[in-house]
Amino acid sequence: ARQQQTPAIMGKDQNKEMEEDVRHTVRLVNENNYTSWTPIQLGRYLSERGLHGYGGMFEYHQIDGSIAHALSEEDLEEMGVDVMTDRLKLIEVFGSLQRAHEQQDREKVLWEGKEELYDSCCHWCVKTWCGCFPVDPFFYTLQKSHLQLKRKKYNRCGPFECCFGFQYIIDNVDLSHVTDVDVAGVPPPLIIQCCCCFGHTLEHVIVTNKFDGEDKYLTLKKGEGQKVARRIKHQTQVMQMEERS
Repeated sequence: ARQQQTPAIMGKDQNKEMEEDVRHTVRLVNENNYTSWTPIQLGRYLSERGLHGYGGMFEYHQIDGSIAHALSEEDLEEMGVDVMTDRLKLIEVFGSLQRAHEQQDREKVLWEGKEELYDSCCHWCVKTWCGCFPVDPFFYTLQKSHLQLKRKKYNRCGPFECCFGFQYIIDNVDLSHVTDVDVAGVPPPLIIQCCCCFGHTLEHVIVTNKFDGEDKYLTLKKGEGQKVARRIKHQTQVMQMEERS
């Protein structure tokens, strides 16, 4: 029974070390994209991880951050890394860098926008009582794999934000589950168009999710909604192709 417990404890310790290693690597990649590292920078990083003396080797073979993750154990042996444990450590380090880079790529912001609440100054006056009761808009963020809709609803005394916090809503839409993206243009009412020469059409981008019965709406200015819809469609196709592969 004692012999069976020891590997389990070691496994937990190793998992903690791996998790800490990934967190450290993600922080490093966030500060500096490792795919742009030169062979010298790559060698310095390996030295920090206890793998000394390989900077010159990578410089000689012109191995930089853009191709390091593609090296196999056989490649490293052919390059002159004779110690098997060093080859395994190098493969693990390069794998950690690649995973961190992929996570950074998933979280990269492709587009940011803000909800367009009003189609005219008259609309604004009616909805907010001429600014006495502001309405908090949604903020939109498109990433590689998700579309985020976020809204902060501040506690206010009239038009003034109070200092004791706010409510918030964060709605994340998985793009691999999106089935349709449509755009609906809504012009101002006729009376607004006649009385307010600055009225403009609002575009509603309607995102349909196959696992959610409720459509998501993004309200934007005329023209911007169509551009954003095309970007969401494109990114949806990219994510669904990755899911299938």
